[in-house]
Amino acid sequence: MPSISKATYLWILTIAIACCSAIKCLAVQHDLKEAREKLRREEELRNMERAGRTKAERRLRCELKALIRGQTNGGVCLKPIARISSPFKGRCGTPRQGLLAPNARGQIKLQSGICKTSLDQLNAFTHMWVIFLFDQNTNWTDALCSESESFTYTAKIAPPRLFGKRVGVFSTRSPHRPNPIGLSVVAIQAVDEKAGVIHISGVDLTDGTPILDIKPYIPYDVVLEHKVPAWVVCEDLPAWQLQVMPEAEAVLRELATERGSPFYSTYEELRALLRDVLLQDVRSIHKGRGTVVEDKSSLKGGANFSEPFTCNIDDIAVEFVALQNAIQIIRCSEEYRNALDPGPEDNKLVIENKRKSHG
Repeated sequence: MPSISKATYLWILTIAIACCSAIKCLAVQHDLKEAREKLRREEELRNMERAGRTKAERRLRCELKALIRGQTNGGVCLKPIARISSPFKGRCGTPRQGLLAPNARGQIKLQSGICKTSLDQLNAFTHMWVIFLFDQNTNWTDALCSESESFTYTAKIAPPRLFGKRVGVFSTRSPHRPNPIGLSVVAIQAVDEKAGVIHISGVDLTDGTPILDIKPYIPYDVVLEHKVPAWVVCEDLPAWQLQVMPEAEAVLRELATERGSPFYSTYEELRALLRDVLLQDVRSIHKGRGTVVEDKSSLKGGANFSEPFTCNIDDIAVEFVALQNAIQIIRCSEEYRNALDPGPEDNKLVIENKRKSHG
């Protein structure tokens, strides 16, 4: 067998290496082409799926809107984001406007399902809007129990400052409205983001009121040129001072230091709250709002409006009379419950009982 020269061997080896490289290059090009084709097919499939999903979601929204419109006459479901703790356990004694009672304190605590970081930077503002539900409305419980779409609300109501005269409900801030939603401005005292709690003042909400939303108060909310009826800005109430009888003062001083209120720990703080609230005359028009003991008009239809009036403020029964020049607190006690002014838990019982009676 003839021997292969070294040069020939190297030539054959070079050709073999070149052929292997060429084959490997062709294989890589084939794999790359298949990968590109696979990527193109996946992108097309993803675009088709996205288009189909978007179309399906659009169709689902349309059907859902039609379903809601058909079942609830276009209504929507709102869930509370928070609850408020305040010194006012019932409607009687709750300020009609929070800014008129700057010493009325409260705490808004976020519900467990609301992320606490939602409060980030809220402490950079001094005031905020609170959107809430009038959950203690008596006509609201009637609306919940009614299955008829024709359930109606009183179109005209009598604001306290009009002393019996009626105007359209949408011309007032009355809680008795088709949708029992309220709006208040409160002052931000502190924000505890870790606990999910906002400490506020200027509160005009009852304890346990569901909060639907909060929004910061900004300069653009101020309307410089505005017009309101005279009865909105002018109220013919006497220029009262607050007087606390010695016996009542002794009880208030004791309660302020011993009962552990989350809002007031001194007599001076508690007295400031009572001054803010009582000097605005918490009595309704049917209970003698604006009348005084010496006023003969306080005897109307056999009702003696000169009798002492009692309300619950920070779990204290405050009994007072309206004199010519002063609101005079004559008695105070710790235990108080107004059976005619149910709280949130009582409202639940009222609703259940009404539903049973309707059923």
